[in-house]
Amino acid sequence: MTLCGFSVMKQLIKQLWNQELCPKMLRKFLYRLLHRPLWLAIVICAIGGVLLGSTLSRAVQQQFSIATVTPSSIALRQTNNVLNSARMPRRSPSVARSSPGTVAKRSPQLLDVSNCSANPKQPRNPRDLKALLTLPLTRFRVTANQISGPVQERSSVAHFTNFGWRFLVDWFGASALHEPIVVLHETVGSFESVINLFSQSHPNDDDQVSYHALIRENGAIVYVVPPEYRAYGAGDSVFINADRQEETVQTNGKNPPSVNNFAYHISLVTPAEGRHNQATHGGYTKNQYEALAWLVSKTGIADDRITTHKIVDRSGTRIDPRSFDAQYFLQRLHSYPRTQEIIIGCTLPDAPAPPNLAR
Repeated sequence: MTLCGFSVMKQLIKQLWNQELCPKMLRKFLYRLLHRPLWLAIVICAIGGVLLGSTLSRAVQQQFSIATVTPSSIALRQTNNVLNSARMPRRSPSVARSSPGTVAKRSPQLLDVSNCSANPKQPRNPRDLKALLTLPLTRFRVTANQISGPVQERSSVAHFTNFGWRFLVDWFGASALHEPIVVLHETVGSFESVINLFSQSHPNDDDQVSYHALIRENGAIVYVVPPEYRAYGAGDSVFINADRQEETVQTNGKNPPSVNNFAYHISLVTPAEGRHNQATHGGYTKNQYEALAWLVSKTGIADDRITTHKIVDRSGTRIDPRSFDAQYFLQRLHSYPRTQEIIIGCTLPDAPAPPNLAR
């Protein structure tokens, strides 16, 4: 191989030497190569090294490209499969889990078929949510126009700064799709004070707060945020699932991750004698437990994905709902059939466009 290289190089040098336009300095260099084999060997090795380095570089780039593009393609297919699964009756697109760390590319079709915002770094215009001030009850529970259940229902939609889009990917580009959970809260304040708080504009992220639904002392349910949108019910929070895996989504680079992106937040109005910062109070009314059980049954969510603000909180400051009788709640919950009348997540491709929602 070396002898072949020497022979080929000598032939090339002789051809260059015979060229009339060959510069004088180059002629001297070629002459030395012809008469000094060591120089010729060094040049051959240098050229071989350059060619070998170029080949290795292309191989490494190709391998790196495969390593980064393949998970992205898989995650994108998973996301599209979730959204396209709406060929069946309405169900939440959040039911598909994605492996952590996969990168989901933004699909140009996603925003056309979903109320999600694809990327928290490029969210949809929050002012589009202003159109949601007045909505029929069917936007909160799809069968709300039918007479059923032991409760009264109405809506009082929060100011658009107090809730937002659910995201398909998190701040780092990983898939943000998780099975929905229900998070239980209490208001601590009165119903009127909470509704007043939610109705005010809060441009500062730290002041933004909301739940999807409130349950008053008499058992009346007041819907605050449509279920396909993200209510700001929990800050620094993590859900531990039945497999002991952590589930949380970071949607803002400045704030810790939270469960808000896949949570449905329900808050019980605190009784008057419990509107303080003590660890306990007299508890909630039977009407509240009945309404809560009925409402949760309409989400279709399993028992092991129903939790409380105290359990998911990681700040160490939340203890709600205080004095909550979990055993009695589960007893009442199991008396109702599980249906999926509250669709937690994005509007599905086959579903009609939300009324009055600017896209």
